[in-house]
Amino acid sequence: MQSEEPGARRESTYVSNDLSGEVHGTSIQAQRIHGGITFNVQAQPGVGPDIRPDEVPPLPFPFVNRSKRLAELDAWLGTGRPRSVKVGFGALYGMSGVGKTALVSHWADEKRELFPDGQIYVDFAALREEPEGGDVSEAVRRCLRSLGVDESTIPASLADRTRLFRSRSSGRRLLVVLDNVSQPAQAASLIPKGEGSALLVTSGGLLGELALDGARLMPVRPLGRDSGLELLTERCGEEAVAADRESAERLVELCGGLPVALHIVAARLLTSPGLTPAALADELADESGRLAGMSLGEERSMSAVLDLGYRELPPDTARLYRLLGWLPSTTFDVGVAAVAAGIDTSSTGTMLRALVSASLLESTGDGRHRFHDLVRLHARERAAAEEPAGERLALLGRVTTHYLALTALADRSIRQDRLRIADLTTLLSAAPDPFGTTGGPAPLDWLEAEHRNILDVLRAAVREETLRTEVWQLAEAFTVLFFHHRHLGDWRESLELGAGGGGGTGGRRPRPPRWNRPPRHGCAVFCPAR
Repeated sequence: MQSEEPGARRESTYVSNDLSGEVHGTSIQAQRIHGGITFNVQAQPGVGPDIRPDEVPPLPFPFVNRSKRLAELDAWLGTGRPRSVKVGFGALYGMSGVGKTALVSHWADEKRELFPDGQIYVDFAALREEPEGGDVSEAVRRCLRSLGVDESTIPASLADRTRLFRSRSSGRRLLVVLDNVSQPAQAASLIPKGEGSALLVTSGGLLGELALDGARLMPVRPLGRDSGLELLTERCGEEAVAADRESAERLVELCGGLPVALHIVAARLLTSPGLTPAALADELADESGRLAGMSLGEERSMSAVLDLGYRELPPDTARLYRLLGWLPSTTFDVGVAAVAAGIDTSSTGTMLRALVSASLLESTGDGRHRFHDLVRLHARERAAAEEPAGERLALLGRVTTHYLALTALADRSIRQDRLRIADLTTLLSAAPDPFGTTGGPAPLDWLEAEHRNILDVLRAAVREETLRTEVWQLAEAFTVLFFHHRHLGDWRESLELGAGGGGGTGGRRPRPPRWNRPPRHGCAVFCPAR
């Protein structure tokens, strides 16, 4: 076979595109290049032991209040830290939008001199949106790159990466901030080793396991009225707030003290010519449009903020969260929650604890739970979008029947001989009586504790044609409370709601017996049947 002449090969169309071995960084392969060529190659992160990261995001607006929490952080991680604590570890938790990241960013900026070797920042919420997901190993890799470790020398396994991180952080005074952490393991692998360093974590939920690693746990709660007004004043100007302080206070209340909501409201006022605090407060007063009104676009909205915590919930807990948003009552216990979802109380109790831990639900300390107002609206919004048609009415029916049975049992425990119209024999025969058991609640105390919720149920159920019978029956049983406790306005409203129910008696609206009616002149003495 005759060999090819070198010149012939140069003129041929033959192209060799072979590249062997490992290549780190940018490489270019080409056959012929004609004319002036400009290559734009993205700069690679610095490499080497002298790299000083400065990654904690700055605050683009003035920081308001939180002086007590800042002092606690300083005592845990800063100048007030005990000498026995070589590496500080703090974990801040609270609902989405409450200002955890702002608090951390402000403290990090104020205490910059304590960490001369730099500040590293990893946002696990952003990491979870990337192809790698919220992977701990990827987070450690990024921290190693921030410390100047060349990509080619970073090990593949998490264990080896963690050991290398300890080695590279040893001898340095670093602040590591991990934002939006959802699992304890995400933080435990990134505790820096250098004396004087600190790890600061934010999470939507209480990560109690971090206490085993030495973390101090700090709840971050919504702002009070004065702090909320201060934030609104910083954003909109003192003159604008002073001109209509009443409307500004209404806006703070409607935002539930959440800094993110207040920032969105302030931005709407600043960017909408002619929009006044009074007009915006009137718009947001309507619950059905409140979350929509707290929006500057799909990605910059209160709904998007609350979605962060919601997306982390397991499917069954997410369903309970949605259904609880449809409850008409302000507070609820595990029994009501179980009835709302149609599941057993044991499973419900476990899921309620998970929602409390995720800062999506508050425990009132008396065995009951409640939503922050904006979280409740978010749960309702998700329910409307994800639950099947008819589920809201079915839930309201279950809850109304639940309260009817308990209220009727309490009524009979207090006054067995009272004249009643409703025949509830079938319903009560299948209902366990908590008031007749040893250690059970006192019926009058239970009615007093639940009377606001019972009124809320009556108000919601009276609007549904299929629940008219349950409405007047519940209103009748509820009357026993007002024989003993003076709530004249509530008594009158409950009777009016019961009369509005009207069904179940052959089309005739039941008229309560004379002694069941509230006194006309507000008399404090309620006279039972003679």
